[in-house]
Amino acid sequence: MVVYTVTTACEGCGHGPCLDACQFDAITEGNPYKINPEKCTGCGACAKVCPVEAIVEVQSSIDPEAEKLSEKYVDEVVQLDD
Repeated sequence: MVVYTVTTACEGCGHGPCLDACQFDAITEGNPYKINPEKCTGCGACAKVCPVEAIVEVQSSIDPEAEKLSEKYVDEVVQLDD
């Protein structure tokens, strides 16, 4: 399962768009912002909206239930984008 992390390229922008994009409250403010790997479902919504491309994929083992929830969320987001 893929999860995301914030690199040092993060500028800690005000109320970052990644906070709003994360439906799982996995991101906390800071400089740099931080992603809790236990809450991150790997949906990638945060990475898509980061203005400085500071959010990148990392491999991790995640609870299978979280993976199912992530897949459902990504499907809903894709339908909204169409």
